[in-house]
Amino acid sequence: MIKIFFKIFEDKFLPVFFPHIERLVQDKLESNQRCAAEIISALIRGSKHWEYEKVEKLWAMLIPILDTAIVNMCTETQTDWALCITMGIQSRDPNKCHWLLEFLLDDPLKDPTSFIACSRLHLLSTAISQQSWRNSEIGNRLIDYFRPHLSHPFQNIREKISSCLTIILCKDLLFPDGNVTDGPKTQQFFEEVMPKLNILYNNTLAKLNTSEQREWNNTCDNLDIVNVESEDEKESVIRLFKIGKSTSMRYRVDQKLLYMF
Repeated sequence: MIKIFFKIFEDKFLPVFFPHIERLVQDKLESNQRCAAEIISALIRGSKHWEYEKVEKLWAMLIPILDTAIVNMCTETQTDWALCITMGIQSRDPNKCHWLLEFLLDDPLKDPTSFIACSRLHLLSTAISQQSWRNSEIGNRLIDYFRPHLSHPFQNIREKISSCLTIILCKDLLFPDGNVTDGPKTQQFFEEVMPKLNILYNNTLAKLNTSEQREWNNTCDNLDIVNVESEDEKESVIRLFKIGKSTSMRYRVDQKLLYMF
């Protein structure tokens, strides 16, 4: 009903609604956060056929509110805000909601606390998952952004990065006529990651006996041996291995579901 209201009256009542929305997002109470999320979702959907100037004005007002909402987000309301993003931009042309996408793409790991960073990544993964094949340019940008953060020290952030990578890489398809998508390539991503994982290979190899080393070499003969220079480097590579493993597993599941449907 709120969507229809904004669809009919457009921006006439924004000065009435926005003070209440600002008050709601500043409160960490779950019910207030959920109410704000529902109103904002209705605003995004209801503004689908507004004039460009009105939509631009709307997003200029919404972006600071969304930023406040993310900072005040709690575990109980993450799903509500993810649903807000999902319903707002589902099956929409990304050019029509580029303000939101650019906001979510703007250094999502900039916050000092891991929970807020996870919240931003959660909303980002929700947004790009709604764009389907339309997000190839976004995918290329995110791959470049995530590359230096693949060994992030916080596990919850690595899991969110893995989720984003899975969504991006699962669009790497080869069609029957030989055409490919323009997004990031799965093979290229793992070709960049594997040399760093050789550190783990060499470290494990050093602990094996001769027969075990021979068997290990038969299965990993394409890997170059790299020395572990420090414990910090070792920990960094272990974290990289975990995120690569998680991304690979999620990617295989998504590919199976994609071909099923």
